[in-house]
Amino acid sequence: TFRFAAASNRLERKSTLDMVRLVDYLSTQPEGTEVAFVGFTDNDGVFGANRALSIKRAEEAIKQVNDYAGDQLSHISFTPLGYGELKPSACNLTNAGKGINRRVEVWIRSGS
Repeated sequence: TFRFAAASNRLERKSTLDMVRLVDYLSTQPEGTEVAFVGFTDNDGVFGANRALSIKRAEEAIKQVNDYAGDQLSHISFTPLGYGELKPSACNLTNAGKGINRRVEVWIRSGS
């Protein structure tokens, strides 16, 4: 899971370290592996804007992974998805909860 600053598609520092681990793992996966980067937001703002932001976050996470990996992951298929404020992981009534909900999850389906 990658975390983001409020109203931003800028990765938090810990997420950059997690990206390194993800690239290491994906580089060992077989041809045909599919990876969805699924973006979410807190519930601040309107739904349409939150959904757009969640897609931008997913796209940014894919860009950063590809920039870091170079051609190591050319055998992997990436798809950005965004669900905005749907499916919160934490309560949106606190700043801590909102921070948890500003995320991109990585869903992996291994190739054969």
